[in-house]
Amino acid sequence: MKWIKSFQTLFPSVTYDQNLSEVPARDTRWDCLLDPNVACTCCDQPFGKLLSFAYLSPQIWADDMAPNVNAAFHATDQDILCEDFCRLNAKNYVRAILCLPLEGYDVPIVIGIWVLLEDDYLDRYITSFATDTQADIGPLFGWMANSIGNHPAPTPVILHPQNDRQRPLAQIAFEDHPLYVAQLDGLTFDQFETILQSCGHNLPKAD
Repeated sequence: MKWIKSFQTLFPSVTYDQNLSEVPARDTRWDCLLDPNVACTCCDQPFGKLLSFAYLSPQIWADDMAPNVNAAFHATDQDILCEDFCRLNAKNYVRAILCLPLEGYDVPIVIGIWVLLEDDYLDRYITSFATDTQADIGPLFGWMANSIGNHPAPTPVILHPQNDRQRPLAQIAFEDHPLYVAQLDGLTFDQFETILQSCGHNLPKAD
C-alpha cells in the first residue's frame, strides 16, 4: 500500500479503504528516464527537472503580463494577476500545489496550479494568509483552474491550507476522477507522459 501511505502523509485527516488499491508491477519504461543522461528531446532538460513545474496563471487568463505583488490584489476590484492571487471576471483564484505519486517511482510530480474559490472560502483564506498557522482554518472546497494532461478544467478539489506560509495542497475531490485514483496508486507511465506532452515536452522512447 505504498501510494496510500504516501498520500496519507500529505493528508492525514483523510482515510481510505486500503483494500481498494494495490501496489502495481513496475513499468520498465521508467528505466530509460532514470538515466541522468536522458533528457527531453525538445528542451534538453533532464528527467528529474520535469518532475516539478507550475502554471503561471489560471488557464482562462489570456494575458502574458508578469504577476503583481500580492498587495496589489487587495488594492483593486479589477482583473489582476498576482503572485498568489488572481481575479478575472469577478472570480477569484489562489495558487496551490498538486502532488501526484508516480507508479513505480519514489518521487512524485509536483504541479503548481490555480484554484477557484467562492467568496466565503476566499475570505477565510485571505484573513489567515499572512499567519504561520493557516492550516487551522481547515479544508476549503474549490475548482482547479488548469487542465492536467487530458483532464480538462475545472476539476473539483479540496484545498488543505498549510502552516508556515506554505501554499495549500490540493486533493482531487471526486472518487470517479482518474486523478483521484492516481493520488492513491500513482500516475501510470502513460498518464505521466500525457501530462508532460501537454506542456510541450517529448520524452524519449524506451528501447
